[in-house]
Parts: sequence; C-alpha cells; structure tokens
Amino acid sequence: MTASFCALMLIIVSILIGVLYDRSVGQMQRSQEQQFSQLIEQQQALADQLDPDAFLEQFIPQAQENRQFLMVARINGQIYGRLQSWPKGIRQCPSRNLFPIWSQRYEELQLVSGCQIGLSQGQELLIATDDTSLRQLKDQFISSAAIALLISFSFALIAGWWFSAQVLRRIQSINAVAQQVSHGKMSLRVPPSSNNDEFDLLGSNINQMLDRLQNSLEMIVNNSDAIAHDLRTPLARLRLRLEQAYIQAENQQLSSDELGIMIEELDEILSTFSSILELSKLESGTLGQAKESISLNQIIEDACDLAQPLAEEQQQNLHLMTNEQVMVNADRRLLFRAVYNLVENAIKYAGANARIDVVINAQDFRIIDNGPGIPKSEHNKVFRRLYRMESSRSSPGHGLGLALVKAILDNHQMQIELISAEPGLEVRVSL
Repeated sequence: MTASFCALMLIIVSILIGVLYDRSVGQMQRSQEQQFSQLIEQQQALADQLDPDAFLEQFIPQAQENRQFLMVARINGQIYGRLQSWPKGIRQCPSRNLFPIWSQRYEELQLVSGCQIGLSQGQELLIATDDTSLRQLKDQFISSAAIALLISFSFALIAGWWFSAQVLRRIQSINAVAQQVSHGKMSLRVPPSSNNDEFDLLGSNINQMLDRLQNSLEMIVNNSDAIAHDLRTPLARLRLRLEQAYIQAENQQLSSDELGIMIEELDEILSTFSSILELSKLESGTLGQAKESISLNQIIEDACDLAQPLAEEQQQNLHLMTNEQVMVNADRRLLFRAVYNLVENAIKYAGANARIDVVINAQDFRIIDNGPGIPKSEHNKVFRRLYRMESSRSSPGHGLGLALVKAILDNHQMQIELISAEPGLEVRVSL
C-alpha cells in the first residue's frame, strides 16, 4: 500500500511540475523560437525583394540596434553586423547549435545559439541569440523539480507508512475480534474509534451481524429448552398412559376412551412440530402463498365471527368497528390465521367480562382489550418461538401463536406493535 501511495504521489507531482514547466520555461522558449523564425522569414523576404545595397541599407541599422538577436550578413565575402569574422561550424536553419563569439561590449567570449541561412544572389545570413538566461532558468527549474520530487517522495513515504500502519492497526483489531468470536466468545464486539470513518461503519455492521448471530444462537438454546420443557409433560403423560394401557391390555380392560386420550396427546405433540415447521418455512420464504387483492374488512369480520362463541363463554364484549373499506394484497388463508390468532389471544388472556374492540383504518387495524395486558419488558419477547410468560404457562399452548403471526405479517410487509393501553393491551398492525 505504501509503495502504491508513493507511486501515485510521484505521478501527481510529476504532472504538476510538467504543467508548470510548460506554462513558464516552455512558454518562454516557444516565444523565443517564434520571434527567431519571424526574424528569419522577414530578412529572407527583404533579401528577395531588395537589391543588395537596399537590403544592406535596412539591415545594418537593425543589426546594430537589435540587442535581443545577433544579426550578421555576408555579402560578396564582406561581413556586416556586430561580428568581425564569420563563426565556423554553424548549422543551417532551422536547426540551431551553440557557438562562441567575442563580445565587444563585455570584452569576453559569449556562448550564443543560432543558425545560418542562404539568401538570394549568394548572400548569407546568420541569426543568433544569447539564451544563457533561459538555459540557466531551465537548469534551475530542473534542479528545483528534482528537489520537489525528492521532498514529495519523502513525504509520501512517511505518510504512506503512517496511513498503512493506521489501516493495518484497525484491520488487526477487527481480525482479533473475529478470531476470538470464532473460538466461541460471542459477546465480543469491534471497538469503535473517534474517527467515525469507513472502518467504524464496517465495525458497526459487523457488530450488528454478531448481535443477530448471538440472538439466533440464544434463540436456538432457548427454543431447545422450551421444547424440552413443554413436550416433556405431554410425553410423560403419554408414556404413563401407554404403560397403563399395556397392563390393561394384559387384563383385557383397555377402553376406547383411554386410546382416544392417547391419540389427543399425540395430536398435540404433532401439532406443535407442524407449527414449528410452518414457522420455519414462513421465515425462510419457502412456504407457498397465493396473494391476491382481498377485503381486509371481510377477513377481520370472519375472524371475529369465528371467535365470538369463545368471547361469549368468557362473558366478554367483542366489538368490531369499521371506518372504511380497506383492500390489501395478501394470502387469504395466512392473513385470516394471523388475525384470528390475535383475536383469540385477546379473548384468552383478557379475562372474564372484558371488552375487546377491533378497529379497522386505512393505515392499520387494532385489537384493544381492557385486560391485565403484557408488561412492557415482555413486548418483544412474546414474538419469539416457544416463548411463554410465567403467568401463562398454566394455560394451554406452546408459545408459537404470536411467532407465527409476526412471520405471516412480515411476509406481507406489515408491522405489528404492542402498546400498553393502561389498563389492557393494544395490538396495532400497520399495513
């Protein structure tokens, strides 16, 4: 990672230096080249248009006054300009090369860059310029660029090492938690930092995953305990009855009533396992459904009609209130089962002489009773598989009703919520 960061940093700095060079030294060099070419083209055109005397008349003053370019002409062996002799080894334009000249102004040798070109009638023209400042600027720029690259590389190396160390430290922290969790320490979580960065987001997601995993494992353990607890009693009763039936069979005293009771015990056990299997299919989405547009009012009305005799036995007042017609896309059988279970639970636990109201709105439907209700600390627990409150363990059932209801409603993108009515309980199902 550090090497990649350094390489990226050097590439970016190199591009910036290249752009800066092009806009400064490069621009000055292009400007000089353009002026150089224009001067040559100008003198060529004048040499073609003028006779030698007229050409020299305009050339000599210009050669003496031009301080940027050295202009020398050789006509019929005679040299005109600011040189006493014609330099050797000069390339033909447009190619240029460096050559020394004697500067009368500074009384020293001076290195200039230029070229020569042949004019009409055997004339020759030499154009040169002193680009020492430009070459020095170029050399200084290259030196500065090399220093900038060295500083950038050093900075990138240090920053890359620090960044890699920070990333590696965070990864090692997450990896350490994962290793300990894999060895059975399910309570451990990835510690958050104060940076609030992507690693914290990753750690938060991992912690949420571990929370769900731990809840699932606890649910498996609790379900196993609940199954063992709830089925132990009917199985023990069934074994006792089979033992009695075995003794009675030897004495030919076995009655059909005894067999009927044993069959009922077995049916209760089989019903429990069937409900667990159906709940698993609902939660995994493998249970076949036939969804269609149906009247929610009709479903709830049918469920209340079916539960009405149970309410009358408890001398309860079951009242249905419909504000408007509500249509939903649902599986008729499953939704009816969920609604009936909720109404039946209200009748079962509200107590004698209770009032139960079923209210239908466009956004939700509610089942409200004035019974003892459910403690707020138990609101989420009652939706677990095989979970039963201590106060309801003496009544029939195995703690699967509300778990099935929630699974059915989740399958229909509906949400169920328990609200303390004080007194009583309100079950709200949002559509």
